[in-house]
Amino acid sequence: MRNKIIIFLGVIGVIFLALVIVYFRRGEIKEKQTEKKLLFYCGAGLRPPVSEIVKIFSREHNVKIDCTYAGAATLRIQIQVTKRGDFLCRVMSPG
Repeated sequence: MRNKIIIFLGVIGVIFLALVIVYFRRGEIKEKQTEKKLLFYCGAGLRPPVSEIVKIFSREHNVKIDCTYAGAATLRIQIQVTKRGDFLCRVMSPG
């Protein structure tokens, strides 16, 4: 049980770090854009913790984050069809 908690907290930390990296990278590319936006695809199972992280990050960095929560196959198809998105986060269960 303890290992699962450590892994879960690690995943949340990686998600937050990735959002920070993507945010600053896009800021360099699109400095002239007045409203900053990120398109974030996330596995449906991570919705509760990720939605809290997104709210905090959006408020602190004044950026709008459009989140799409769905299963891995759905997200993959949506990314392939739209050819849009800044970050994809999903968790694969072992085994």
